[in-house]
Amino acid sequence: MFDDIPTRAWLYIGLAAAAFTPMRYVARHFQSARSERETLQPPADTNWRSPAVLARSVIALVLLSVLAVFIATPAAERFAKSPSFLPILMAAAGLWSLSTVVKGHVSGAIEPMARGASWIFHRDAQPKRFWASMAWNGLLGGAILFFAYQLMQDGPKQVLRDKCYNSTDSFPQQEALAACNKLLTDLEGERRADWIFARGSAHYMLNDYEQALADYRTAVRLNPENSSAHFNIGLVYEQLGDRRMASEAYTAAIKADPNNAEAAERRRVIFSGLDIVKP
Repeated sequence: MFDDIPTRAWLYIGLAAAAFTPMRYVARHFQSARSERETLQPPADTNWRSPAVLARSVIALVLLSVLAVFIATPAAERFAKSPSFLPILMAAAGLWSLSTVVKGHVSGAIEPMARGASWIFHRDAQPKRFWASMAWNGLLGGAILFFAYQLMQDGPKQVLRDKCYNSTDSFPQQEALAACNKLLTDLEGERRADWIFARGSAHYMLNDYEQALADYRTAVRLNPENSSAHFNIGLVYEQLGDRRMASEAYTAAIKADPNNAEAAERRRVIFSGLDIVKP
């Protein structure tokens, strides 16, 4: 049921939840001020009203309103799909956790993260729990920031990997080809065979069969047990009209992986039309 709710709707629900407390404070603040002017009864206790809290509440509502407008724009959609989105969210959570440590040091009270609003410890009344909560929030915030930094560093690399593999055809083949070349030039030296194989697939989809064949052969040389590379060599030879070489490539694919049913089927079709003796 919840899977049918768009991501943007969940974001608006979250913004509404975040806006509830400052909105309630602002409404209560102005309502109490109006009541003082309109009633002849003795004034109620208004010590809870604070210009600083009112200012913070109004600023929070303005920022949340701007964010709500931004969410509806194409720029927000692009940002949500960018590799920076998750690291920025994590960094914000980490900074929030660290800010509670600073606030706790100043105020003498702290709420341990992930425990709930009812778990608030005071330095004077509960020193052990207070300092344990300070340490917990500090360690949690530092850990989240560390992982956010790691994700930020790895984000561009992951985009290149996704484009190079292009397993769901989400990117134009020229972009996939450029990503593979970038990986082969700058990154992931230990996975060179994978990127060369993926680049061969980009060449194949672009009908550049000679380059595809060269890449698949290199992938096989680097990893002779790569059944998929042998199989794709067979596909290229079929496109080039050399069914005999294709059958040999399918045979190599089957030797590398006896469960490669597609290679076995393609070789069977070729054998049915050629005078080839099975090995």
